[in-house]
Amino acid sequence: MVLFKIPDKLILMKTIQLIITALLVSSFCYAQTTYPSNHAIITGNILISPNDTIIVTYYPYKFGNTQVGGIVTKHANNDGSFLVEIPNMDHPYYFSIVSVKRGGVLLDNQLIEPGDSLMITSDMQAIQQGKNTNKPFFTISGYNADKNIAIQLFEFARFSNKISGLLLSMTDQYTSLREVLSVMQKNSERHMQYWDSLVTVNHFSISRKTKDYLLLDLEVLKINGVLTVYSGLYEKFAGNHSSETALQQLQTDYKEMVEPMLKNLISKYDFSTVSPTFLDMAFRKTFIDAKIQNNGEKIISGIKYLDAVQQWSTTWREEIITALMAYLYTYGYNVKNMPEMFPVLETMVNKPHLKSLIQNFEELYTPGKPISPFRLTDTNGEIINISNYKDKIVVLDFWFTGCNACIQMARILKIIKERLVDHKDIIFMSVSIDKKKESWLKSVAEEKYTHADFINVYTDGEGIDHPLIRRYNVTAYPRLIIISKNNKLATANPHIPRNFDEIDIL
Repeated sequence: MVLFKIPDKLILMKTIQLIITALLVSSFCYAQTTYPSNHAIITGNILISPNDTIIVTYYPYKFGNTQVGGIVTKHANNDGSFLVEIPNMDHPYYFSIVSVKRGGVLLDNQLIEPGDSLMITSDMQAIQQGKNTNKPFFTISGYNADKNIAIQLFEFARFSNKISGLLLSMTDQYTSLREVLSVMQKNSERHMQYWDSLVTVNHFSISRKTKDYLLLDLEVLKINGVLTVYSGLYEKFAGNHSSETALQQLQTDYKEMVEPMLKNLISKYDFSTVSPTFLDMAFRKTFIDAKIQNNGEKIISGIKYLDAVQQWSTTWREEIITALMAYLYTYGYNVKNMPEMFPVLETMVNKPHLKSLIQNFEELYTPGKPISPFRLTDTNGEIINISNYKDKIVVLDFWFTGCNACIQMARILKIIKERLVDHKDIIFMSVSIDKKKESWLKSVAEEKYTHADFINVYTDGEGIDHPLIRRYNVTAYPRLIIISKNNKLATANPHIPRNFDEIDIL
C-alpha cells in the first residue's frame, strides 16, 4: 500500500467534509426504507491524495481484474464523496473501490447483500499514522455493516502480518506439494480462529448465510494456496530440468490433494452466489488441469479447456466458462484452435446476461475487429483522429503522471522504437489520462513517462471517462493496445515486459 503525506490544511477541510457527509448519510440511511428491499446503497467520502479519481464498482461476478457480469462503475465527486445504488439484486453482489492515482485497490471484493446501506469514510488518524497504524484506513458503518467491518479487519490483519502463528509457504522452501499441505492446513485453522475471535470480541451480528459466504472464501484461500504452490513448483522443476518422474509425482500429488479438498468444500457450503475468490480459484484450477492434460506444453490445445470445464457443476459452470472466455479474449493467451473452441464454449452458456457479456468481449477483443473511432488532443492542441492512421500500425501506450510502472514502460518502448527505426509504418502514440493539461504537458516535457518522438496525446481532461478508456476497460497502468493497419485490432492487451530481457516477447 502506497502511503502519502497529507497537508494539515487538507486534513482539516476533509474532516469538515466527512462530518457533513456523515450527517447527510445518516439522514439518507434513515430514509432508505423507501427503497425496495432488493436494493442496496453504498455511500461515503474517501480521502485520497489530491487530484485523484476514485472509482466505486459493483458486480455480481468477478475474476481477477476481469469483472464478469453486469458491471456498473461510479466515479466519486471531486471532494471524494460518492453515492451508489444497486437495484434489483436477486443475490449478494460484491464491490470494490479503486484509486486511479495510487494505482491500486482501496477496498476489494466487499460483500453487499440486498437491503444493505453502507457508509464508508476515511479514518484520518489511521492515515496519518501510516505503517504504524493498528487499524484500517477506512471506517465502515450503516445497516448490516458488521460483515463488512469484519472483512476489512480480517483482510487488514492478513496483509499486515498481524495474525500470529502463520507459517510461511514460499515455493523455494519446499520440494513437494505434500510438504506444504500441512502448512496450508495450519494457516487455514489460524485464519478461522482469528475470524471467530474478531466476530466474538466485537460482538458482530452476522447471519448464518452471510457467515457461510465468508467461511467459504477462507476455505477457498487454502485451495488457492495449494494451486499457487503447485504452479511455482512446476515452474521451478521445469526450469531446473528436473526429472520427468519428479514432474509426474507433482501432478499426482496435485490430483490426490486438490480434488478431495474441492469435493469437501462443495459439500459443505451453499453456492447460491459465486464469490470472486471462488471464481478465481475455479478458473485457476481449470487452467492448471488443461495444462496438465496438455503435457505441460505452453501452447494449450483448445480441446483441453473444453475437457477441463466439464468437471464443474452446472450450478456455476456458466460463470466459470464466462470467466475463462473473458480472460482469453482480454489477454490473448496462447491457445491452439481458439476460434474453433469459443463457439463450442458459447453453446454451454445459456444465461442471457452472461451470453451478452461474452458477445461484448468478442466484439471488443477479437483480433481483426475494427477499432472504435476515437479522437485525442496532441501537445499543439491539434485533434488526433485514429482514422487518419489507417496505413500505420499504432502502438497505444496508456499512462498517468505519478505512475511508477509507467516510467519503466516508457524506457522499454523507447528501446523498441529504436529497434524498429526502419519500420516507418509503425508509430507509437502515448496516451495520458491526466485530467490537468498543465500536469500532462509538464510530464511530456520531462520525458519521464513518455518521449518527445512519440505522438503524445491526452484525453482532453476526461481522464478515465474518455470513450476509448471506457470501451477497452483500461483500468490498470501501464497498458498497451496495438492497432494493425486499416484500424483493425491486433491485440487489446499484449504481454508487458517486466524487464529489459523480455522486450523481444512484446
